[in-house]
Amino acid sequence: MTEDEFRSGRGVEHHFDYMAECDKTCSTEFHPERVEVMDLRHVLMGVKGFAEDLNLIKKLLFRGKTREDLNFPPAEKPTAADLIDALTAINAWSPADIDVLHGAIGIITEAGEVAEYLLKWAEGNPFDRVNVLEESGDVSWYVVRTLRGIGVTLEQSNRANIDKLRGRHGEAFDVFKDANRDLNAEQSKLEDHFKSAAGNTLFDAEIPVVKNPELDKLASQLPDDDGTSKASRMEDVNAEIHAKGVAHMRKAQGDMAEMAERIAQEVQPVPKGGVRG
Repeated sequence: MTEDEFRSGRGVEHHFDYMAECDKTCSTEFHPERVEVMDLRHVLMGVKGFAEDLNLIKKLLFRGKTREDLNFPPAEKPTAADLIDALTAINAWSPADIDVLHGAIGIITEAGEVAEYLLKWAEGNPFDRVNVLEESGDVSWYVVRTLRGIGVTLEQSNRANIDKLRGRHGEAFDVFKDANRDLNAEQSKLEDHFKSAAGNTLFDAEIPVVKNPELDKLASQLPDDDGTSKASRMEDVNAEIHAKGVAHMRKAQGDMAEMAERIAQEVQPVPKGGVRG
């Protein structure tokens, strides 16, 4: 099977076993004598506490809870809605990003649940394997939610992960290679996977590509032929929307003005007609 077949999943003679592939690049190093139990417990308690706090944020964002329900004072500006408005103004937010946000917050909150069963182990208890199964499934659910937001399947993500690790270690974990990674090469491989995934949707129902509605409106007004390619003209239109959005957000007051400045510096116009999602 060629590398291209492996990356694309077209190598039908090869059954991709993600768990087996993970085993190949899993570290064989284990030095429990180097870790103090009290240090481990201290860190895990911090993770558990922070995750519990973030779980309250998750309830406000995605579970229909109000600040009054959770005994929080009224929200002060800027709120997350203000941040989304700022990103939307410069074409740097799409509705699909809600899934990325949901998944990312969920992964962190579930990490707190994982920290809890590790704490029990650090207190001298055996692992509750049913609980390990439950929390692993919850983490996977939020991982899938995140991938849904960027239009990538779990298998595509798994293949990209193994491809990256194979490039780093070869066929087995290597301590030296692990400490001397070629991050540019790894980034290039991940970009290749993402581009491939974007063109080969594997979901039962295709996820619609999200575009800035203003772009669609302006695109419909472009003449059919004025001597330049439509793609080039769309990039100009997208850059114009981006500039207008930045100017709009810079008129905001207080913290939002600083936020707009930072976003303007970090977020560039989305290429190729503003496609996101």
